[in-house]
Amino acid sequence: MLNDQVTVAGHMTAGYSHLFPSGHTFGAALDFGLALVLTAEAWIDTSVLAPEPAHRLRAWTVGFWGLTIVACGAGRLLLRVHWYTDVLAGASLGIALVALAVLATRSPWTRRA
Repeated sequence: MLNDQVTVAGHMTAGYSHLFPSGHTFGAALDFGLALVLTAEAWIDTSVLAPEPAHRLRAWTVGFWGLTIVACGAGRLLLRVHWYTDVLAGASLGIALVALAVLATRSPWTRRA
């Protein structure tokens, strides 16, 4: 079903109705979630830093990557190209795949002695 939407710039665009889930938010959650895992593993080595600074750095890293995911979802809502349920479903799927990837790489069968 086609509908007319007004973009932020004020131009009329003809596009498909709201798609479920939001692919942009899904991609952001997947990409930025994996970036979060990789930066947490690569930068934050508690043997190099004292435990307190490492904890703070980990919190800032999680906060930064988390805000980028939220910003992408908020952008989709502000542009009125998705409903909030589309954005939540996209973010949930992306985060679930990141969690699955982390669990798969940390399983007992893939550990090296």
